[in-house]
Amino acid sequence: TRRDLNEKWENTTVKTISSNGKIIDAIDLSGSSLSGKIPCQKIFKLLQTTQSNNLRVLSLSNCKLMPKSVTILSNVLLNKTNKQLLVLRIGNNRIVQGEKIDPGDPNSTYHYDSSGITALFSALGKNKFLRVLDIKRNNIGPRGVKLFTTWMKGNKSLTELDVSSNGIGNKGALMLDGMTRGPNSTLAHLFIGRNQIEHHGFHVLFQPPAPIPASRDLYERRSLRCLSTRANKGLTGEMVAILVTNLKYGWNDLVAIDFSWCTIGSRGATQLKFLLRQCKSLKSLNVGHCNL
Repeated sequence: TRRDLNEKWENTTVKTISSNGKIIDAIDLSGSSLSGKIPCQKIFKLLQTTQSNNLRVLSLSNCKLMPKSVTILSNVLLNKTNKQLLVLRIGNNRIVQGEKIDPGDPNSTYHYDSSGITALFSALGKNKFLRVLDIKRNNIGPRGVKLFTTWMKGNKSLTELDVSSNGIGNKGALMLDGMTRGPNSTLAHLFIGRNQIEHHGFHVLFQPPAPIPASRDLYERRSLRCLSTRANKGLTGEMVAILVTNLKYGWNDLVAIDFSWCTIGSRGATQLKFLLRQCKSLKSLNVGHCNL
């Protein structure tokens, strides 16, 4: 990781990595400034070198990535040499920030630009190895989640997804819930903290697997094992009670739950006792700052 970039850093880095003769399996550029087209092209060139053929982990968090930068990255990820990427972290960027709505107003908001994430999710949908995707704090909203679920529909490798602080709301939660159900679902770790999800969204997320015809298993398979709902005001003691009730009907494989910074209050505190009794597989429970 290099945070104190200078104008010569991009060329030096590419030249060094391309000439050192060693195989690279992880690159962390977190904190770098990659908002411009030229720096992106220079840096991402190193992902196409022979030394990066076995790249497994790529971290680009907090790099000021814009839609155009993400499009360049997507083209690199489509390269045959990078289709075995296992972990991609691009949290805390500006991947949907377009032009200002009112250029003359310094406080003006920005247009929503989906070109970058459309290209990115399309490229990732063709990756048969990706297991971890971190896109937190990117303001992708429900529209971004819809694009994600559309392009990643056929993916059978993704096991961990972090979409915290993206303003996805109930609509986004409902769409992501669909990726945890059915015989082909693989999503086991889901982080949806700080997303303004309300009662309706959690009610769906906490539902057990649906009954299916007797010719098959009694209940539809559900892949969700770890769930983080941190700092969503919609998660109350009533929602904890609903989760406890639904755990009795075929879904009792939760390993970790994060309720921190949710106002579950006294009723939630009472329900935690039943939760621990009902969910025998649970190994981690976070209830910090919950007004118990």
